[in-house]
Order: sequence, then C-alpha cells, then structure tokens
Amino acid sequence: MKIRTLFFFTSIIAINILAAEIPPLAPLLMESTFKIEGASLDGKSSIGSCFIFLVDDPANTNKSRITLVTANHVLSDIGADTATLHLRKKLDTGVWNEMPVTIPIRTQSVPLWTRHPEADVAAIFISLPIDIVDSQRWLGENLLAGDDVFKNRDIQPGDELMCLGYPLNIQANDSGFPILRSGRIASYPVWPSSTVKTFLYDIPIYGGNSGGPVFFDYRNRRIPGEDFSKTVDVIGIAGLISKDVSSTVHIESYFETSTRRDPLGLAVVVPAEFIRQTIDILVKTISPPQQPVPGYDAQGASSPEP
Repeated sequence: MKIRTLFFFTSIIAINILAAEIPPLAPLLMESTFKIEGASLDGKSSIGSCFIFLVDDPANTNKSRITLVTANHVLSDIGADTATLHLRKKLDTGVWNEMPVTIPIRTQSVPLWTRHPEADVAAIFISLPIDIVDSQRWLGENLLAGDDVFKNRDIQPGDELMCLGYPLNIQANDSGFPILRSGRIASYPVWPSSTVKTFLYDIPIYGGNSGGPVFFDYRNRRIPGEDFSKTVDVIGIAGLISKDVSSTVHIESYFETSTRRDPLGLAVVVPAEFIRQTIDILVKTISPPQQPVPGYDAQGASSPEP
C-alpha cells in the first residue's frame, strides 16, 4: 500500500509569517480540473468542465472516495450512459500526457450522480486508473468556501475571482490543462447562499466553461473590524460556473420575424455552499464504486478561523 505524505495548507496566516508558506491555489486546481464530454440526445458533442475531490469515507476514516463535481446540466446534457473524462498522467520526466477515460454516469438510463435540489450542481463517485491516482494531487473539501468564509473575510462585489474551464472546447496546451481567466464579483449581496442562490461574475463565458471552479487567492487581506495592521491570506473555492447571462431581442419586420441573443459578458456562479451540500447528500445516500483510495490524502486548506 502506497502512502503519500499529507500536507495541510492553512487558509489564513498572520502577516508576520511569510506568505510563501501558503502555496498558490491555482496550480492545485489546474491539476484537479478536467474536461468532460459525451454525445447529447441530438447527436452533437456536449462539453463541460469538472473538478475532482477526495472525500472521506464515513465507513472507514483511512480511505477516501474520488468525487467528481460539475454543473448538473453538464451531466444531464450528455445523453449516453457513459462520458469521456480527459484525465492527465504525470510522467517521471515531469511531462503531463492527456489520458481520456470512459466513466459511467448512468445505469440503464438512470443517473448515477446526485444533484442539488435547488442549485445547478452535481456530484458523482467515480473510479479511476490507479496510475492516475498515483500521479495526481486531489482537492480536499475544506477548500470549499462556505458562507462563513465570505462573511468573515468580507468577500464582496468588486473582489476579484479566478475561474478554470474549457471555453469552446479549447484547452491551454496539449497536456489538456484548463484555461485560467479572471473577473470581479458583479452582484450584491453575495451571501447568505440560502437567500442569494447565485451571484454574477464579470467575465464572458462560452460553451465548455460550465461546471468549472471559481476561486480566490487573496494575500494580505485586512480582517474586517480589526486595525489595518492585521491581515491574512485567504484561499478557497467560491463556487462553480453555471451559465452565461444574455438578453434575448425579438426583431419584427414586414417580411420576417427573428430572435437574437446578445451575451452580456456575465457568468452565473453557484456558491460553494451548495457544492458542499451536494457532496454531503451524495455521501449519505449513494453507495460508492468499489475503489476506495487507501493512504491517499487530499491537498487542502483548513477552515478559516472566525
């Protein structure tokens, strides 16, 4: 049994400690974000983004379950019982090779994933080739920034967020890594998620972005209510991309009637609180595939202190 060394990254850190002690979140998320695709009911290719966590097995604390998270419509738009997940394998030379694998998402047309009852979020247990598991860093649930993080760290409109995905099926390189982009929170209020449900993100998105993670990596952020000398570093997953925002224009003339869809350059983000809830429902209600991961620990960040 192979054992990996466990590294816990604290999500806040005092200003007198070097910020380098908290590794940047982007590289870890890029390693854990993948393209997923399959044939839609009309025969076309349906493409989305997803990211993968290691989730503790409640029946055995020494094992974890590989859990894929994406937007619910990404999986429901795939009409087949299987989907292609474009994984990557890191070679001993440090080079990453793209490695597509087929994963089941339905059994006799019955979905295997769990969807959130109110939000566009889905989670599904999957099995992966052991050599991929051996070469990969995975996300920990404690990177999910719930309402408490948004409130305690005063994350508000105007704050910058980053996102990962595969817009128009384009990837960053031949290794299959996602493309990183950034924008600002564009709506108010941002929390609580039980009331807000979604928030707007000032970035144009395209087919293939849906399901990708939205995250933040703030350095030397001031603590609300404290003096200006007290700052912290805060990292976390803010949510996932659901869809774009557009305006539908109906044009009528003497000879014809047409409809035009004008994108506004905005994305709808489902908060991470709903991702956490979806994973909790999955763990409580679905029997995972028989591929526990013994001795493997997720790379994560401990929850911020209030």
